[in-house]
Amino acid sequence: MFKDKTTLLSSSNLVYQFKCPGCIKSYIGKTESTLFNRTKEHGWKDKASAIYKHFDHCSAWKEIVDFFQTDGVEVDLMQFNVNAVRENTKIIRKSDNWLKLAFLESLTIKEYKPDLNTGIRSCKDLALF
Repeated sequence: MFKDKTTLLSSSNLVYQFKCPGCIKSYIGKTESTLFNRTKEHGWKDKASAIYKHFDHCSAWKEIVDFFQTDGVEVDLMQFNVNAVRENTKIIRKSDNWLKLAFLESLTIKEYKPDLNTGIRSCKDLALF
């Protein structure tokens, strides 16, 4: 028997990469939750999120939002942000083991050197010894 393939946003226990559709700066993160939930947090709910903060300051992103708000039409900024995160996020690695997932996140940050992983919360340096 064949199993139905899990959709991208239903996936969990993974390391993911987000690229800003405006300026292509990137962010690497991990989640044990579904990607659906984590992308909503990044796009709107988690005001401390590096991605949320980036949207607030990225002039290229603001130009995209302004483009869609022409002729007095207001966009639903929450849905616009969340959809942008969802459409510009891809899975890099997966693991059902939370410790391995933490190591994979650190290794992926070291490998990809994402622009938006700054500060204590989002930059975990891997030190084994």
